[in-house]
Amino acid sequence: CANLWKCSPITPSTLQAFITYYWWSQFEHLL
Repeated sequence: CANLWKCSPITPSTLQAFITYYWWSQFEHLL
């Protein structure tokens, strides 16, 4: 499925956790 937002059951808490994980993973590359 191309549209991840429509085809996967993402809840606000799951989305928040994903954003936090992604943000930290990007931040660590700068260190």
